[in-house]
Amino acid sequence: MISLYQPPGAWGLPSGSPFGVKMETWLRMAGLPYEVKKGMPVGAPKGKVPYIEHEGRKMGDSQLIVEHLTRTHGVTLDAGLTDDERARGHVTRRMLEEGTYWSLVHARWITDNGWVHLRPVFLSILPPVIGGALLAFIRRNVRAKLDAQGTGRHTPEEIEAMGIADVDALATLLGDRPYFLGAEPTSVDATVYAFVASTLAFPGEGRIRSAAAGHANLVAYRARMEARYWPSQ
Repeated sequence: MISLYQPPGAWGLPSGSPFGVKMETWLRMAGLPYEVKKGMPVGAPKGKVPYIEHEGRKMGDSQLIVEHLTRTHGVTLDAGLTDDERARGHVTRRMLEEGTYWSLVHARWITDNGWVHLRPVFLSILPPVIGGALLAFIRRNVRAKLDAQGTGRHTPEEIEAMGIADVDALATLLGDRPYFLGAEPTSVDATVYAFVASTLAFPGEGRIRSAAAGHANLVAYRARMEARYWPSQ
């Protein structure tokens, strides 16, 4: 049994983190048995969540986990992909996880419109006496990471425009296909779904959320993935 450690669910999603949504969706796509446990970065093998524990080993980073479980369990989700399709999936995943992600972090953690919705979720899982002070510390740390990564050095308008450009590009690449690379879902769909659903579900992401909601194919894609892998959601 695979133990998946991730932040708790929020806004109708299984996890408040898009990487948690990605990881759990991929496990369902792969048909691997798992159990979810509450996870926080403290004690995680790479200092971040999600991570898994399997056969006495802890492993972090959602993509490294996917690749490891694919090898060790003979998962065939990507078996029929061409080299071109693999490359398209790779660059799309990297855009979402290394670019779009930071626009969403800024929208949630830094903007007042996002923070008012994110703060109660974190307060609910932090110790009641020191939760407020601890959350203020975490928010300052997130701001510092945004600055170090580079996104935080831009104006809010510029960061929002970057996120919207990613959403528009994703919608163009998806086109009228039912899944990102064709008629059947592949591993990249776990990431694409996670970011589309996280963007649409979060109530305070402003123009980035509006941009995603304005693409009918992204809205339909989310519904299609949830009907297949999250029917009770």
